[in-house]
Amino acid sequence: MMLEKMKFGFRNVLFFTLVISLNCGAGLLSKPKIKIACVGDSITFGARLENPENDSYPAQFQKLLGDGYVVSNFGVGGATLLRKGRPTVWNQLSKIMESKPDVVVISLGTNDTCGMGTCHERKCWDYNDEFPIDYSALIDTLRTLTTKPKIWICAPTPMVMETPGLSEERVEGLSIREPRLQSLISHIRQLAKDKDTGFIDLNTPMSQRPELFTIKDGVHPNKEGYSYVADLVHDAFVHEVSDTLWKGFKRRNFVFESKKARLIFPEKPLKGNPWIWRARFPDWHTKADSILISDGFHLAYIDTNNKFGSPKAMAIWDEFYNYLTEKYQLQEKVALYGVSRGGLFVYNWAKRNPEKVSCIYAEAPVCDFKSWPLGKGEFKGNRKIWGDLKNEYGFKTNREAKKYKNNPKDNLDVLAKANVPVLHMISLQDKIVPPEENTFILVNKYIRLGGTATVISSNKGLKLSGHHFEINTPERVADFIKYNSCFSER
Repeated sequence: MMLEKMKFGFRNVLFFTLVISLNCGAGLLSKPKIKIACVGDSITFGARLENPENDSYPAQFQKLLGDGYVVSNFGVGGATLLRKGRPTVWNQLSKIMESKPDVVVISLGTNDTCGMGTCHERKCWDYNDEFPIDYSALIDTLRTLTTKPKIWICAPTPMVMETPGLSEERVEGLSIREPRLQSLISHIRQLAKDKDTGFIDLNTPMSQRPELFTIKDGVHPNKEGYSYVADLVHDAFVHEVSDTLWKGFKRRNFVFESKKARLIFPEKPLKGNPWIWRARFPDWHTKADSILISDGFHLAYIDTNNKFGSPKAMAIWDEFYNYLTEKYQLQEKVALYGVSRGGLFVYNWAKRNPEKVSCIYAEAPVCDFKSWPLGKGEFKGNRKIWGDLKNEYGFKTNREAKKYKNNPKDNLDVLAKANVPVLHMISLQDKIVPPEENTFILVNKYIRLGGTATVISSNKGLKLSGHHFEINTPERVADFIKYNSCFSER
């Protein structure tokens, strides 16, 4: 009897496996596609194009995203955000909600500038004070969906008076409406903050680009212009993927330059938005991080882990810094935090950008890649990692790598001149990154150059290699970063 049951069970498993195999191509086990609703007016629809279905910005956005997404175009010519407008997006709302989108991208406001001296048949501007109220209500309504869609609101594309072929009457009308549009955009920006939505600026990047607009029009993009809009929306979309929690704080996870990145937000940011930038091992020894975020600091990280602080990595860091300081208005000077091989990143970037660094904190940092991973001294070396580092830097031979003159311990004069304070936490028993070959060489040079440097040794919680140890006083680390980020007048 037992044998019969086993045979029956085996036949069922075999049949189930066959069904799965035959149906995989039909998508039985495929991941559900993410549905995106693009909501807007004629600019979303693709007006002035010969083939809107193929060349509108939603259609081109779909091509950029690929097969994992379904982008729907809910653009309607003449649509307004205002409930009192005719036509109004509110008449499309049931259709939009029936599509059950996971993401909604809204670009409205252009037609809400009509009235009072222009577009006489439409009176939208008479009710411009209701614009933020209606927009807020639209966002709240969309959020009642069971899909809980991520909502992005856009600053609409500009009205460009420099577009070739505009009549005097057209220029006069657009000259009246463009300042109104800027007024509405100020409301949209504030709504993005108040309602915690994504924000995409389609206005500023296109404001001086008449070649992207249809001639004799000045409002509707041409084919190249719609492609540019799709790029802007796609760029924002892939940069901001999801919000989660990190130790109770809001953490934004996104992709930047094809690298995973994160930004953790304080509940109440300090004035000026000071921040910490961690290199490597972002979840190692985080007590000081938690203290600083509680005190109002932001915390950033980008995964350039296998690049060992190379020039290629530093180019990505430059762009990441620009992105964070521009998009989130983070403080111009950042506190750098490097653990172990993270020392290669923080010192190499700091020497490249000394005016952008408030201070450097490092734990058992690599200050010379000839010490680690090559292993010229106490450490025996790691052949695999050394080979990866050589490839990343473009070194053809060990001899060429050994002649390299821009390890963290080198060329420190630019940091000393900028008076960037340094704090190292080390173990005297570290056999992986020996302090005699790393921290002590760097710190001694730095002090002789006139720089400010402090070294703290910890022997608590040592592992066999001595490279991993407990931080006795995370409050001291937090105080060092906070003082030099917020109170130092250097």
